[in-house]
Amino acid sequence: KWWKTNNTLQFRYEDIKTTGFAIKQPLYYLQTAQDFKINKTWSANLSAFYLNHAIEGNIFIGNISKVDIGLEKKLMDGNLKIRAGVTDIFLGRNITGDIKYDNNVIYITQARQSRMFKLSLTYNFMKGKSFKTKKIESSSEDAQSRLQ
Repeated sequence: KWWKTNNTLQFRYEDIKTTGFAIKQPLYYLQTAQDFKINKTWSANLSAFYLNHAIEGNIFIGNISKVDIGLEKKLMDGNLKIRAGVTDIFLGRNITGDIKYDNNVIYITQARQSRMFKLSLTYNFMKGKSFKTKKIESSSEDAQSRLQ
């Protein structure tokens, strides 16, 4: 009851042959999401993924990863939630790779500003209560005749 987990593992073998290049290699992707209920008002989460490489046409990208953590505090009977979190803690979304064609290779590096601190405040005004609607049936005869 205090821990929820969701995990994914994908594996495939890539065998690509075309004019200008050929590649044979495994590709695997790991993803995990962990939610922890610390007590009645506190919870935490951790999510992460790892991709050993990616191929887009003749562009070969090295490994990519991301680790996020978060913390949540419920106040006022759960109507008010304060959340704080950090995304991409280890800056794993920076990209390195190369573009290959015939005997030419272009090396690429991309540094992303992907680490962020997030803070949110959510208030639920009507938690658990339904809204009442009123049906208006009266109107002038002129308006009634135009609607028919």
